[in-house]
Amino acid sequence: MGCCYGKSATVDDIDPEAVKYFLNAAIREGRINKSARDLSIDQLLRRLHLINEENGQLTLAALLLFGKDVERWNMTVAFRLGRFGNSQADLILQDRIVCPLIEMPDRVIETLRSKYLVSPIHYEGLQRKEPLEIPEEGLREMLCNSLIHKDYTGTFIQMKVFDDHITLWNGGTLPPGYTVEMLMEPHESHPRNRLMANVFYLAGFIEAWGRGYEKIREAFEKEKLEIPVFEEVRGGMMATIKREKFIAIQAKGGDVENGKDVVDNVIDSVVEKLSERQLVIYKTIRKSVVDGVVETASSIASKIKLSPRTIQRDLTRLKDLNVIKHEGPDNGGYWVVLMDLNV
Repeated sequence: MGCCYGKSATVDDIDPEAVKYFLNAAIREGRINKSARDLSIDQLLRRLHLINEENGQLTLAALLLFGKDVERWNMTVAFRLGRFGNSQADLILQDRIVCPLIEMPDRVIETLRSKYLVSPIHYEGLQRKEPLEIPEEGLREMLCNSLIHKDYTGTFIQMKVFDDHITLWNGGTLPPGYTVEMLMEPHESHPRNRLMANVFYLAGFIEAWGRGYEKIREAFEKEKLEIPVFEEVRGGMMATIKREKFIAIQAKGGDVENGKDVVDNVIDSVVEKLSERQLVIYKTIRKSVVDGVVETASSIASKIKLSPRTIQRDLTRLKDLNVIKHEGPDNGGYWVVLMDLNV
């Protein structure tokens, strides 16, 4: 993660908003002095050891943590998130989250909250509370661990949400001599990506003393939930989390406060946001998948007798709602369905 990316990468490839996000977090945690706001991006990256002092080149860690286009530097940097039914063959919806990695934990949790997990409502006095069904502190720790320990020469981090459990997998085996059992005890920290881990530490997202798994255990025990199961599988680490609160809510029936399936709510909400024309376009793309036909904006426009410009606006709307996605180059790709809207 410390390797350099040559003269093709410059400070202009760094997103100032991602740097600002980091500085706000690090200053709030008291791990960086607020005077760091006065530094240029180049100066800050040098202080974080994200620019090689000998040749002035950016490290891969710099480009993945703060880059404007992180996929330019690593094609497996996206976080893949899917909602399944009872098996992996029953894919209901999916998201592909791409952003500077310093922002990834927040982005994943926001997506989980809005589309994948439930937030049971309760009151503390007169104050309404809607915490996630999974302890957020423990979940955030697992997400950060997956990012800083991932082998970026491998494949994507994948989170799969099923009716009764969740799995989180990242490529990359344990350090030599380590076992899963050792992780649950006090141990030294050996992050695979040290430069990235240092930035996450300064932002207050992780600790530097190998306490990650202890913090996960404490977060789940505090809410009297089963501790996630960790194991080495398929060349990586996987956490399996039981959805105890969701299972209990479902057993009661009713709406989201009492147990309605969050997936149905998401689909209903998306359908309500679409026009009749956009639904026709969606159905055209969905039918093309069944028929084995490749649909482009031009072919869709021809079928439903509308201008390509109008079609393109509607395709953008469907894409922004994560209903469809575009595969391949801008001028030669095609559209595929991400979400089954049951229409």
